[in-house]
Amino acid sequence: MKRLFIAIDLQVQAELIRHLLDGEAGGPGRLEIEPEAMALMDAYEWPGNIRQLRNTLRTLVGLSEGGVIRVDDLPDDLLLGEESLDRPARPSNPLDVAERDAILRELEAAHWNVTRVASKLTLSRNTLYRKMKRYRIKPPR
Repeated sequence: MKRLFIAIDLQVQAELIRHLLDGEAGGPGRLEIEPEAMALMDAYEWPGNIRQLRNTLRTLVGLSEGGVIRVDDLPDDLLLGEESLDRPARPSNPLDVAERDAILRELEAAHWNVTRVASKLTLSRNTLYRKMKRYRIKPPR
């Protein structure tokens, strides 16, 4: 997966996103990002590089409510990544939303170890991979 900078590692990119967000929000801690939203932003390829990231953050700061950026606040192109636009970005069924959130939470807690998460959720790895594809959950790279 292409990153903002070829030599940048995952932690540094997340820190860069946080730093730029703090700058756009007017200072550190003025705006928070839900972990799921941060994971999606960090996993996104940012084809427009820093300029696109800054513009996206500027928009999120302007549209955020309650001092928190949520997955629902993210633009569709960021949510869909390279997927086609004819499928919905997020599940609309409340059970699907809950399942997606639970899978994402478990993956993040297990540092994206799919085998461990599949075992914990009593699923086969193939089933977990299918659910990840269905819900467009991509591991950060």
